Amino acid sequence: MDFMDLVIFPFHDYKKWIKEGFRTRDAHLFQSLKENSKVNRIIIFNRPVSIVEATLRKGWITSKDNIIFNKKNLAIQEISTNIFVVDMLIYDLSVIWLKKLWWKKVYEHDDVIKKISFSINYLNSYKPNILIQNPMCSPIIERVEFSSSIFDAIDNWLEHPQMNSYYDEIKKSYLVLDKNVDVITMVSKSLEKIFNRRNNIFWIPNGVDFTYFHVNEAFNDPISLGYAGKIQSRLDFKLIEKVLMSFPDVVCHFFGPVFECQNEIEKLKKTYKNAIFYGDIHYDELPIYFDKFDIGIIPHKVNEFTESMNPLKLYEFIRAGKPVVTTKVAGVDKVSDYVYISEDEEQFIANLNIVISEIKLKNISTREISESLSDTYSWDEKADEILSLFGR
Repeated sequence: MDFMDLVIFPFHDYKKWIKEGFRTRDAHLFQSLKENSKVNRIIIFNRPVSIVEATLRKGWITSKDNIIFNKKNLAIQEISTNIFVVDMLIYDLSVIWLKKLWWKKVYEHDDVIKKISFSINYLNSYKPNILIQNPMCSPIIERVEFSSSIFDAIDNWLEHPQMNSYYDEIKKSYLVLDKNVDVITMVSKSLEKIFNRRNNIFWIPNGVDFTYFHVNEAFNDPISLGYAGKIQSRLDFKLIEKVLMSFPDVVCHFFGPVFECQNEIEKLKKTYKNAIFYGDIHYDELPIYFDKFDIGIIPHKVNEFTESMNPLKLYEFIRAGKPVVTTKVAGVDKVSDYVYISEDEEQFIANLNIVISEIKLKNISTREISESLSDTYSWDEKADEILSLFGR
């Protein structure tokens, strides 16, 4: 297919991208897809908003700018030429007791399916291709007409610590997608075990915008460490404490929203003067904060959930000229010679000593590290790869 219309049901939604910056896999892919010459029109469907959420947040529409349709609790906004965002308001109070399960149930509503079909027809998009990135959207795949479909699997929700109580429904969603979509793409090879198919399933790891992060000419003096990402249970706080204790004169900067583990963070802040937590950082400002540190660390636990992930920060660290010391989570090998993989705590500390020594001896340079990342890890390449799979 040389020229296509594309409907996207993202992992998050456009509202979140605007609020946080375009920092997640789905947001990065969207930005590359909209610039791809194979794409004619993109329609993004935000998650439907319940009347409860709309009341609390005093609104349900992404923006009041460039609205081209707004009737019967359906709004269509033209973001730019041939790029549209669709918002839906649903008068349903069941979100109060269904909580996160409401995401799936709402896509079973006849009204929601009608709004989706109407929006596609209103925008003169006849049987477009569909990219689903949120497994809760599975009901639409059986009820809306599309030319070709891809499910982009991001993390294993069956192992997500916050989704345990919804295991059965999530399992059903994966089975529906497995049965009905033409192609499955995965952020991690380990996700393959969720699905029964053995064909039309492809591993497409994360990437990076090669133009986004600048590279400092030299490392800082003194050398410091940095972590960027969600601060939650996937972090190995025991390992982090060992790092802070082993390198008392090395500052460790943590950039990211805190979702859990507040007690652990408060303990670290009180005990170790070399731990600095900045909170959430808008993605537009991240390159500036990257200037504060020299070595990227990924102190993630190795378990079923982290095995289903692919640390986006890995590619960002390398492209920004930062060597990386990481635990042995999925997808970190064979990316760059400047990724130091650690089997255990002792090796993590040893690898940090090696990297610090190499920097002090000037055996490695920021430019060499940045250029060690293959062009195949650009988001443009990832987007092109996904587009090539439509119609299989």
